[in-house]
Amino acid sequence: MLTIRNSQMEAFASAASGPFEDRVLAFLQQHFPKKCAAKGKTTVRDEIQHGVKQAREYELDTEIDTVRYILVAFVLHRDFDSDPAIPWAKSILRDTNAPNWLRCERLHRHTMKYLREHEGETVE
Repeated sequence: MLTIRNSQMEAFASAASGPFEDRVLAFLQQHFPKKCAAKGKTTVRDEIQHGVKQAREYELDTEIDTVRYILVAFVLHRDFDSDPAIPWAKSILRDTNAPNWLRCERLHRHTMKYLREHEGETVE
């Protein structure tokens, strides 16, 4: 029987994350150039890594769901899911009765509504 230790899985995940992070970074730089420039590449990569970790905490296990989580975190702020001013986020993310794609869709829809309602305000 083959046994894979946690340290091996972590090493594999780290190696596999490079191209994913590169693609997400390129997307963010393309769609949010000013915000990326202001934060700097290292900070944006850190936020991507944090988003991946948080998405896993909510059992968002597909690439598209992880990217959607990262995008919401990027436009709101990295700890939006624990922000008392955004209580709907944690509620949506913890709804285990809904499939992941639906939770991400709801999260996106509520984020867009929140941004429209708070247009012109600084979110971070």
